[in-house]
Amino acid sequence: MKNFWEVIYDDEIRTFDLRESSNDELFTNNVAMLQNNGFNIHCQTGDIDKLSGSEKMLIGYTREIGLYQRLLLEFEEKTGKTVIRW
Repeated sequence: MKNFWEVIYDDEIRTFDLRESSNDELFTNNVAMLQNNGFNIHCQTGDIDKLSGSEKMLIGYTREIGLYQRLLLEFEEKTGKTVIRW
């Protein structure tokens, strides 16, 4: 099974977090849902073997461990809807 890295960015406060996953479909769908509900965020995914070359995309952002979970919780509080998690 192929692994991917997933990076989420909060463009409003310029933070990011990354994690490893074997399927990025739910992640990208949730990010799109958050964007459609007014969250100023974006994401990137890619081959885990190429992660070492990805530092350039993080310039100007500070790591916030748990950013993705925080955003999902904020969405649930804002909308009253439950987000699918794995």
